[in-house]
Amino acid sequence: MRAVEKATNKVLGQVLDVSAGGIMLSSMKPIQAYRLVHCALEASLENGAAINVSAQCLSVWCRQDEFGSGYTAGFKFVVVDKRPLEALIDTLS
Repeated sequence: MRAVEKATNKVLGQVLDVSAGGIMLSSMKPIQAYRLVHCALEASLENGAAINVSAQCLSVWCRQDEFGSGYTAGFKFVVVDKRPLEALIDTLS
C-alpha cells in the first residue's frame, strides 16, 4: 500500500502501519516534520479490488531507518474519510 500526495501526485512512501489515528511510512527521502499533506492511501487487495482513503495528515516525526537506506515517518490524521479507513483497517486485520 502506498501514500500519494494529491497536490503533486508523487508517492510519499510505502505504508508500514495504519490505525484510526494515523500512518507510518517508509520513504527514500526525509519528510519534514509538522507538514500538512493531503494524501491518498491506495491499497490493492488480493481479490483485485482497491481501497482508496483520502486524508489530510500532519507529519509528526521522521528518522533514518535502521538500515540507513531510507526514512521512516509518522503521520497523524487531521481529516480522514472514516468509512474507507475502517474498511482498510478491517481488511488488514
